Amino acid sequence: MMATRISLFPVLTEELRTKIRFQMSEYELYYTKDEIKFSLQSEEIDNNPAERKIIDKKGIWTPDHYNLCIRRKFSAITYHYLFGEDGVVCRNSVLGIAVRWTSQDSRQRGVIKIGSLFNSAESKEFILDYEFPPAKLRGALELTTVLYLEQPGTPVAGEEHLTNICGCIIGELDKITLRLDGIGSEFPIYEIDKPSWPLWSIKCEWTDPSIDQFIECISLYINKAHKGFKYIEKDEQLMKEIMSSALFLLITKLKSQKDDWDAAMEGKDLLEGSVSAAVNYFIKTLGWDTSTPESLSVSIRIFLDRRM
Repeated sequence: MMATRISLFPVLTEELRTKIRFQMSEYELYYTKDEIKFSLQSEEIDNNPAERKIIDKKGIWTPDHYNLCIRRKFSAITYHYLFGEDGVVCRNSVLGIAVRWTSQDSRQRGVIKIGSLFNSAESKEFILDYEFPPAKLRGALELTTVLYLEQPGTPVAGEEHLTNICGCIIGELDKITLRLDGIGSEFPIYEIDKPSWPLWSIKCEWTDPSIDQFIECISLYINKAHKGFKYIEKDEQLMKEIMSSALFLLITKLKSQKDDWDAAMEGKDLLEGSVSAAVNYFIKTLGWDTSTPESLSVSIRIFLDRRM
């Protein structure tokens, strides 16, 4: 049986939504390092503008090691329609605008207050600028912009049917989900559920590594169905070993393709965000030693021990 939720008081309708002319910019995403801002991009998943994945074209950002900052502009123009007998709250109530955020994989949630609206004909602008610290988020971040009753009013004749309960949600203005996994200079990490598979596996599939995007060609799969999965969250060293082994396999595969390897090491004509550009960063910028398999393995482990 399908459950139907019926509100006992007026809420934000499509007609009201059109009347109040509430406008929101796209989310600006960035992270900071040494007090310098670095932009992050996002792109739609399956042509759905409400579901996006975060992309760092430089292949550096990961949610475990860097903060995630979100910035957005809000404009409320004719919001006075929300107040009074034909609106959703009493004339002298105060409405609040907030963003509810949820990260189910990390079992975290919270509310970011944006601003307050009083019954007025004056247009308002608000700026959201919020920072999630490193290692707080995992998997996906859901952001829902809501209107709520911040301060109850005093009902007059004709307003008795309006909600007057502090904190009551009047309606959602929009919702967006940002995928956090699959980003970063190591590789995209995804969880799978395959009982017959090993604890982890890596996919390295590219046609031209100088062009093909790292985040589209490389995937590290962690198997939730494996008996060893329960130890990953408890033992940071185990995850380091998995990541170092996967990175070793990735670099070894590219090195086996001599022409592609030489081009990656020269660093010329590499598309930003490509597999070769990422490997060039590992070797040239981070200084990993590829002279022997043993030295490469040690270089990767030293890097991960310092970074994680």
